[in-house]
Amino acid sequence: MLKKVLKTMIRYATMIYFRKIVVVNKDKIPTKGPVIFTPNHPGAFMDPLLVASVIERNVYFITRGESFANKIMAKIFKHLQMIPIFRPEYSPDRVNENQFVFSQCHQVFSQGECIMIFPEGSSKTESRLRKIKTGAARMALSYENAEELTVIPVSINYINPHRFQTDVLIHINDPISLEEYLEKEKQESFSGVKELTNEIERSISSSLIIQENESFDDVEKEIKSLLVAHHLYKNKDANPIQLFDHVKKAMLFLSESDANPSTSKELRTSYEDFKHKKDSLKIRNRDLFLYDEKLSPSVMLGIVLGFIPGVIGYLAYVIPFQITVWLCNLLVKRADFRGAVLLVVGMFVFLFYEIGLIYTLNVLGVPWIEMLLVLLSLPFCGIFAYHFFRWVFSMIKTNRMRKKDYQKEDILELQRMVQRLFLVLGIN
Repeated sequence: MLKKVLKTMIRYATMIYFRKIVVVNKDKIPTKGPVIFTPNHPGAFMDPLLVASVIERNVYFITRGESFANKIMAKIFKHLQMIPIFRPEYSPDRVNENQFVFSQCHQVFSQGECIMIFPEGSSKTESRLRKIKTGAARMALSYENAEELTVIPVSINYINPHRFQTDVLIHINDPISLEEYLEKEKQESFSGVKELTNEIERSISSSLIIQENESFDDVEKEIKSLLVAHHLYKNKDANPIQLFDHVKKAMLFLSESDANPSTSKELRTSYEDFKHKKDSLKIRNRDLFLYDEKLSPSVMLGIVLGFIPGVIGYLAYVIPFQITVWLCNLLVKRADFRGAVLLVVGMFVFLFYEIGLIYTLNVLGVPWIEMLLVLLSLPFCGIFAYHFFRWVFSMIKTNRMRKKDYQKEDILELQRMVQRLFLVLGIN
């Protein structure tokens, strides 16, 4: 019962946290039989929550053993179908317990259930795939009925997992059957494991948007922000897949530029010049795309019509939202965990807030039908308020900027720099 309630809460929380969750090839997931899911791991414990929320199967999770240090938390994690694995660098005195992990997983397989394991072994927010470890392949090929088992690599592509209301693309890759690798393992010990590990890595990489040049991580972040702003405020009819296609083009361009020193140097200079100009003007990327959009009668009508639901959404959720951000700042020690903590903490903060709201409305004598309508509409009002006021404040800001002639040339130069970049990337 608890697992079903939590899964429903997590599915609802991810739908609120992300603007769009795009799942490709969901139909490739078998409806029955044992499965090992092997996603990449860029978003800490957000990754298992997100993937589990979009697949309609009961899933057990391989989790780092350090999380089980507290006895109370260990019981909770066990109830949530988490299986600990201990790493020598963190828990050298408990590594011997890992010999029981495979037997636990094999028992899960024998019941026709699924395991999720992150073959990179650790999490880091970057657009690269780290070296895949052999654990998933060894687990699969050591199962006595391995021919019944399916391995499904999963590729997770975030725009930014640590920012509210961004997009994520989850690609379910082709299932891998194990007969070929079992045969190779019989012929030569560990050869099947190596080849299966290589196939898992190849499969994840095939649907992953990769940016190989680590020195361009800051440039990558800026380009993604520009593409999102362009997608939201200029190319409004585009679908999320088109956004990720544009991101893929940009990441490929950054990766390839590393091979050409002159291109790489020019790109770095252009980025620093762009960033300096933008920071000196104290503007955001969305302002560049809204600069030419004047406060016309239709825009003013949109502001008037959206003002009341926007204010309702803001007033309804500003307190729990700020509490969530405050708790996140208090709890997060590693930047890679920020998005996951925001998601989980926000889920419980908003849950208690909704319970308090129900109690208050009940005391005030609000009928249950009306109370239900209020509770169902408020989250959407909250999301609407988030986007509405960002747009309104940018419109007001850019309208003021247009009246200052000394800033006009700088803004136009920034727009030209963005246009040149999009031209190179083949983006309209």
